Amino acid sequence: MSIILDQFTHKRPIEDRSFMRIFTIQTLFLIVFCCFIASEAKADELKVASLDLQTAISKSLMSNPELVSMEFQVKSAESFVEQAGVGEKPEISLMIEDALGSGNFSGLDGSQSTLSISWILERSLLARRVDSKLAEKNVVQVEQQVKQYDVAAATAHAFISALALEEKLTIAEQAKRSARQALHDVRKRSESGKSPAADLLRAEVELERRKLDIDDVKHELEVSKRELAAQWGATSAGFTSLSGSLALDGEVMSFAELEQGFIDSPKVKYFLTQERVKQSEIALAQEQAKNRLRFNTGVRRLDQTDDYALVLGVSMPFGGKQRNRARIDALTQEQAGAAAQASAAQIKLNAEVFGLYEGYQ
Repeated sequence: MSIILDQFTHKRPIEDRSFMRIFTIQTLFLIVFCCFIASEAKADELKVASLDLQTAISKSLMSNPELVSMEFQVKSAESFVEQAGVGEKPEISLMIEDALGSGNFSGLDGSQSTLSISWILERSLLARRVDSKLAEKNVVQVEQQVKQYDVAAATAHAFISALALEEKLTIAEQAKRSARQALHDVRKRSESGKSPAADLLRAEVELERRKLDIDDVKHELEVSKRELAAQWGATSAGFTSLSGSLALDGEVMSFAELEQGFIDSPKVKYFLTQERVKQSEIALAQEQAKNRLRFNTGVRRLDQTDDYALVLGVSMPFGGKQRNRARIDALTQEQAGAAAQASAAQIKLNAEVFGLYEGYQ
């Protein structure tokens, strides 16, 4: 046994430990260096990748900072729905009567103590509260859907703008090549005396102008790429080129088919959902105006006889049925206003789409 322990506890020489320490440091440095090279290679691979419109929109819908914020709002609305189903806490009370008096009621000899619990019947009220919060959650979800469409449209606009600048850069480079060839031809004619010096100067100025145009377009393109990358929360463009065409192919659907989708437009659905929110708030206000029974039950102890008795009670507020009348009237007007806004949004959308459709035709 001692021999085995010596094999495991025997210390290595100083030279071996120094060699192992140097070897370990070199190994770690090699691992870090390899990881750095791998990450650089991966970054370069992403940098040279081409980006198409579908990929750009997908990245924006997945990582857009505003959409990420909307996710937290949806989760918050879900928590409020859950909290709305929590009713009032039951109350436990202890009452001592006929104590600390005089004569037979001095001290606690003649006292009566009652331990009771009370609660309110509020199942229907909780249901209305949950319905109201569910309607508010639906509004947040519709707002999220509207934001998704807005982000997709903004991404498409940024993509097409950058793609147009790439096309513009291609044309500018072609113009520069033509200007250089023209300068070459004019210089040959000028050297042979067939062209005046002014033509040579104009050709040189034209070439410099084309070079400046290319510099301007390159600057605009880099800015446009950065704006496109910002749609999915990136601070720099992880691509070098865009794949796509500015030409529109395919047959466009009729305007009648487009009209059928207006009712499902997120902007119209937003106001329709707001109308349902007001309806749920009206139902909640009507339910809150109702008088609710409060029950209590408990046990009473009679110290004089050392007996126990059951205590039962019920209470109900009276009056107050019109307490929420003004609130209900206000919510009713807001509900009508939301319905009117939904109709107005649908009419406005119809007119805007018709104008764009005719312009495209």
